[in-house]
Amino acid sequence: MQKERICPICNWQGEKFLPNNLNFSHDESRRVSGECKCPICDSRPRHRAAMLLLQRLNLPQSNRRILHVAPEKFLFNYFNTKNPTDYQKIDKYIEQYPANTVSQMDLIDIQFPDNTFNFAFCSHVLEHIPDDKKAMSELFRVLAPKGIAVLMVPIYPIEKTADLYEKGPDSMGHVHQPGLDYFQRYRETGFAVDVYALDKFYDPEQYGLRIGWDKIAVCYKPKNKVTGLFRRLRHY
Repeated sequence: MQKERICPICNWQGEKFLPNNLNFSHDESRRVSGECKCPICDSRPRHRAAMLLLQRLNLPQSNRRILHVAPEKFLFNYFNTKNPTDYQKIDKYIEQYPANTVSQMDLIDIQFPDNTFNFAFCSHVLEHIPDDKKAMSELFRVLAPKGIAVLMVPIYPIEKTADLYEKGPDSMGHVHQPGLDYFQRYRETGFAVDVYALDKFYDPEQYGLRIGWDKIAVCYKPKNKVTGLFRRLRHY
């Protein structure tokens, strides 16, 4: 008996997700048994994985200061239900958003003081930035001690991250193809890191998840250097 499909974003339930964009049929990461998009909210597998994680971990907590990088529309209402004391949306390219809703800002030069935010969300951005480690350090800087950053990149089925500086971006515009070692870059920045594969907690067919590709890093900024060292050692 075929399982009913569920979208955790719009709560649609039905027989099948819609096929993926045929323009990316060559990309192994986009193949999800012929299913990809929610017919109601148009969510993709990575969006559904993110929502499942945020709900599972109750992130962010209420009354927090939130930084949302390259903000996805499906998260606007969700984050606002958390009654944030401040909710800042930033992107280097703001033409795609309604006027005056997103601040133009480069992730390698975030224009906020140190320790500003309690929570940050950044999905499928770092793999497009040549100096991704600088972007990570900026996210670390603007997070307050004990702050949390949820960071997503596509994890390619390779052991070692491929940095494509000489070859140029791949067909997806990625200048990095993150491998299984990519989470170490967050740890080297100073974060303690927990990694979640949502296809291990939820039926990937039922929720339309990509197996292996959408591992999500939940990164914690330690309250001081001593606890930070302890957490990083504990997570190796």
